[in-house]
Amino acid sequence: MNKSPLIYWKDKSGSSHRFWIYPRGTKFNEPCPGIYIYARETSPHKWVPIYIRQTENVNVRLANHEQRECVDHNGATHIHVSIITDEKSRFTLEKNLIEQWKPVCNTQFGLIAKANPDVVVRDEKGE
Repeated sequence: MNKSPLIYWKDKSGSSHRFWIYPRGTKFNEPCPGIYIYARETSPHKWVPIYIRQTENVNVRLANHEQRECVDHNGATHIHVSIITDEKSRFTLEKNLIEQWKPVCNTQFGLIAKANPDVVVRDEKGE
């Protein structure tokens, strides 16, 4: 993984975390537990996170991603990956990064509705 460009993402405490930058669609040779960020470059070396999540295996997780439509719609061109084997550390960093950056595909109405279907408003067709 060390041949790809690096980026450092700060969490809500201000700590920096190292991520490798890959084009979307990259396949990894071995299981990759860690944090991944779908991101879009807004200008040279400036990135905006579109979606942040943790996983036990990046390859498996990205194969049929439920937020693919949202990350496509919001222009994500790359995935940033940080290998973190400890599950508790992954969950903590995921939460802290989401709180810091509030990525659109993590905070969109659809994700809130999945967590709480009572907030969904339907039209006369039930859509």
